[in-house]
Amino acid sequence: MKFELLPQSTPYDPAEDPPGSVDPLGTVTGAEQLAEVLLPGLTARMWRARLLTFAALAAEVSRRVAAGREDRFLDARLAFERLFVSAIARQEENDDGWRKASRRLPGIGLARQALRAGDQPLERANFLKGQGVNGPFGVISRLARDIGVVDEAGELERAGTELLHAWSEDQELPGLLDDEAGRPGSDWIRKLVKQVTCYLDDGQKWPRTTWFGWVELAAKLRPDQPGTSERSVIKKLLSYDPLGLRDRVIRRLAEREIFAIYRAANAQSYRGGVEREVFVHGFSEVTTEDEIGHTLRAAVRLIDAYEGLSGLMESVFRGLVWGLTRNNGQADRKTVVQDSTLRPFLTKAHSKIGPAATRFQRRLQIFEIDTLACRRGSVDIDRMHTLLDDSIAASRGGEECVAAVMDRHIRVQKEKKKGVWIEEDKEWTLMPGFGDTADEPLWHDGYLHPYRVTNIYGMLADLGVVSEVRAKDAEKEN
Repeated sequence: MKFELLPQSTPYDPAEDPPGSVDPLGTVTGAEQLAEVLLPGLTARMWRARLLTFAALAAEVSRRVAAGREDRFLDARLAFERLFVSAIARQEENDDGWRKASRRLPGIGLARQALRAGDQPLERANFLKGQGVNGPFGVISRLARDIGVVDEAGELERAGTELLHAWSEDQELPGLLDDEAGRPGSDWIRKLVKQVTCYLDDGQKWPRTTWFGWVELAAKLRPDQPGTSERSVIKKLLSYDPLGLRDRVIRRLAEREIFAIYRAANAQSYRGGVEREVFVHGFSEVTTEDEIGHTLRAAVRLIDAYEGLSGLMESVFRGLVWGLTRNNGQADRKTVVQDSTLRPFLTKAHSKIGPAATRFQRRLQIFEIDTLACRRGSVDIDRMHTLLDDSIAASRGGEECVAAVMDRHIRVQKEKKKGVWIEEDKEWTLMPGFGDTADEPLWHDGYLHPYRVTNIYGMLADLGVVSEVRAKDAEKEN
């Protein structure tokens, strides 16, 4: 079976896919914690660097619309956000060149639908579910907070002010943050605030087609065309990390040799395979002469071991789901495990779990005493040891392997307050919605989880640092 046809881990919209439902063995959290060591603040849902500028402007507009009324601040931001996404959708309706600008913009699909359905106003009912976390601001907010663009409440911080000054300089809007009217920037933002206020006060006061903001919001915040001064500030902010790791990782990824690895891998593989190639081959020779290099090497090596081990455990579990599906969703355990196709598959996985656990254990021991990794504090070491214990139990024998994987699944689902995929009694019963009708069980030997490498390359392309590479499966159209 071809790898690119297999279901892979991609950024999903939690409004549509309940958290935890695609993580039967609870390995997503550990992967996210490891990614946080190298690229703090980023997530697998962030693609466009210029959303940082949008977040800063949204914070300032919301402050002015709310005018001291805290209860209106969030609503003002959400209203402004819907206007912005609609503005982008309008431009691409008239110019296919805007398709590049609208890619990976949260909510763009819904904005298109509303526009084509008679220019319906975007409201909570017909825009993103959970817009506060799933809209453009929500998607970028974690990074925006980490680098000081906004604070925990979503209000403008010092780095956000610096970014707006750079943006207004590029857009020829001097005086954007002035308290008094009179200069182009202050007059422009006042007009914008007035329209957002009207729309917030009355959802039916959707701007007319002639509203200046439809063109200017889109043009001045076009996601793929940040200005010169703005790019400079964003690159500086992305490099900010008290421990120095994010800056080192981004600079390493931008090197010609590493980018060549990424580009070549992207032409051949899915996201998990691409990020594996970049880590294994692009970071294998990273210098350990300084503290940052030592931590970078330790983290990358642990990630590779973590993915190898969690992939084997996942293969066993998904194999059991596949085998039970072959038996119409209900059969005794022995019948499933002794299937003529599944049995050698499980035997192969079991034979590899022991060596993978040993490798993971060695690398975990190095990582957990690393100074910078400890200072970052993002990784729950107890969680890592639990995976290690479960994998050691799974390595002891064929029956023990199946039992250990099933025990982990039951425990993980209980912790998440989710139902199990396979209900155990005298017979196993596959719960509705979790069948696997593929011709053969799925073998995972690439990375199951995203490590934000592809996301950074998307941002670096927007910033003009590297050329754009369209990822095969790292994104979906909204």
